[in-house]
Amino acid sequence: MMPLLLTASIDTRGMRGAMFSAEERERMYVDTLNFYISEFEKRQLRTSPRVEIEYIALPAERFVQEKGKSYNELLMMDLAIEKSDFIARAGRFFKLTGHGHVGESRYYAVSTDFWVSHFRGRYEEMNDYEGRIVENLILDVIRATKSEPGVHCRYRKQARFTGSGGHTLGNGSAFFHSTDNDSFAIRAKLGVRQLIRWTLPWLWL
Repeated sequence: MMPLLLTASIDTRGMRGAMFSAEERERMYVDTLNFYISEFEKRQLRTSPRVEIEYIALPAERFVQEKGKSYNELLMMDLAIEKSDFIARAGRFFKLTGHGHVGESRYYAVSTDFWVSHFRGRYEEMNDYEGRIVENLILDVIRATKSEPGVHCRYRKQARFTGSGGHTLGNGSAFFHSTDNDSFAIRAKLGVRQLIRWTLPWLWL
């Protein structure tokens, strides 16, 4: 079974661009976790009938608010991967992440070996406020490794998310930077990307 890695920053301690209060963010994360548990139980997977949860708390002083979400999310993932017994046993994990204006790297599966080779320690390169964001890093890595065995560039179906995003860079057009996943701009963008995935799978937008 592949573990699902969910990262959560409840109190962003005044990080520029972060949205919602600590109380609101905590409630959202709890609701998200409950959703995944209930969906898992509804499906009644015969191979893994029980939901197991591993909780890892990380010290807040390790994180740097002045560099934004990308720096801190990659650092959080490095630390979680080092500490997780579930990921160590599986040798891989599935991740949901945020969105960037170039590559909508919303969800992906990766082996720990691939992560160590291509991502570990690269949080030091990230700074949202200087345009160095994690989604673009993921896109660059996949473009560079897409011909390697075992690397699958994208799913056939474009993910569709609802609700509000938890972070914004606060600049750019709403078409690329809207935090409302139900807005016309976001729905139009995802519709175009779904069509491209079906008709021009080699074209990355």
